[in-house]
Amino acid sequence: YIEGRSCTNWALYKCPPGVVVEELAQPSPFYANFQTALFKERAGELKEPPDEIKCHVVWGKVFVAEWVTPKLMLGYIFRHGFVKNTIVISPEYQRMCYGGERIDAGTNPHSVCNFPKWWAKVVDVAERAVPKGVDYLRVDIFPNGWSPVINELSV
Repeated sequence: YIEGRSCTNWALYKCPPGVVVEELAQPSPFYANFQTALFKERAGELKEPPDEIKCHVVWGKVFVAEWVTPKLMLGYIFRHGFVKNTIVISPEYQRMCYGGERIDAGTNPHSVCNFPKWWAKVVDVAERAVPKGVDYLRVDIFPNGWSPVINELSV
């Protein structure tokens, strides 16, 4: 993939100028709930940018992701779904999902924990974006509700 290519910017010389008009990506369901709780008096008029997940992919596998907004650090998410230092997912929700300190999701038959399913979609999108043979790439993803989309790729 990389061998035999020059270091010049191919896109700079080969792509015609143009304008891309995109639909605004939606926040993750978890950040949307956080915004609603934080800005109750402004419900329905929120025009804040969505959260973003910066996935650090090493040899084709997500290692860790930074969950951020332009103004907030929402936490770190590790490959298997463990979330550290988050202000978005409540301790009660984490206990419900992971059964205290850290137990595999789904051990509680009455659990309504949907974070692991959503996170699996994010990991899948990030890992499919990285070509084989690339040792490191940061894949920035907009959660877009339940349908994650790629924002950008960074070396």
